[in-house]
Amino acid sequence: MIKNADNLDNASELAMLEASIQEKFIRQKAAKIEKGLSGECIECGEFNQRLISGICSPCRDFRAKTGHR
Repeated sequence: MIKNADNLDNASELAMLEASIQEKFIRQKAAKIEKGLSGECIECGEFNQRLISGICSPCRDFRAKTGHR
């Protein structure tokens, strides 16, 4: 906390600290996301700009919802 600061200054400082912590967390999570490649999905055969392990996002979402692997 800032010496000789009022409540608004302290709240502002805490908000900035929290935002910084959240940004760091998000960047760490984002760094773990696979980059992906464009191409034809091995599940549906449609062209997609971002395949992960050869599978497009709609097919990955379907697998997640239905429990298929």
